[in-house]
Amino acid sequence: MSENKLPNFFIIGAHKGGTTSLYQYMKSIPEIYFPKYIKEPHYFVNPNMNYFPRPIKDFQNYQKLFQGVKNEQAIGEASATYLAHPETPSLIHEKIPNAKIIVSLRNPINRTQSAFYGPKTNKVRSFHNTLKIAFNDKNFEKPLSFFLLKNSFYSDALEKYQDTFGKGNVLVLIFEEWVKQPKNAIEDIQDFLNLPKTKFEIPNKAYNQFIETRIPRIELFNNILTNVGIIKFSRSYIPLSTRKFLGDKVLSKKTESKPKMRDDDKELLKKYFDDDVKRLSKNLKRKLPWNEFN
Repeated sequence: MSENKLPNFFIIGAHKGGTTSLYQYMKSIPEIYFPKYIKEPHYFVNPNMNYFPRPIKDFQNYQKLFQGVKNEQAIGEASATYLAHPETPSLIHEKIPNAKIIVSLRNPINRTQSAFYGPKTNKVRSFHNTLKIAFNDKNFEKPLSFFLLKNSFYSDALEKYQDTFGKGNVLVLIFEEWVKQPKNAIEDIQDFLNLPKTKFEIPNKAYNQFIETRIPRIELFNNILTNVGIIKFSRSYIPLSTRKFLGDKVLSKKTESKPKMRDDDKELLKKYFDDDVKRLSKNLKRKLPWNEFN
């Protein structure tokens, strides 16, 4: 055991691209070590970008995450924020220049929708109206547009990692493919990390999936739930229990299936991401299984 151990590989994203499932599957490989009490340290995110909490901010505390390493050949961590943050490749390289990088990329249209609908959320604004707001932030300066849209652009981010660590040290997995055959993906990871083909278990479940959400019953209620004047008035004059009853039972409804995306929203996102997907396809020298773009 050593206090000086650091990761030699990273699962970097994309956010809502299956990184949690990859992490859980890889935990069953005996030659791999992950920190026991924290999945996503987010240490290598620029501290000036406060879009996401950084539970580990001090390098000494970051090192302590890996004090439990014994004889494991591969030491890793999985912070899905690392893909989209432009400074992260150089921040990792400064400390760990020989790191290997694993990235899972998902159809950007579906990833954007999944980023909006968390596993269990309460939405006072529709996906359609949220997209309108996000598109108005052209430079992704606000958390909403950063998480919904910036995280779905892959080419710049991937090329920075390839340029920083070398293409041979960056393994790209396509979410829609590996979820169908996770065993093959894990074996590819074993090869990539130069690990022996020891046995491992694939849990019979997916992680961090959509569970349920509350959405406005009709568009008019969406306007009521997001009106600043109405919100201020209700907080001043309507008891919390009454507000909760109105919000949960009258103005919104629970759904246990992800609401279907509007055709105009899907077409808008297709046009928005089309050039980036073409560039990614050229980089990977392959056709991607994202039918909207083919």
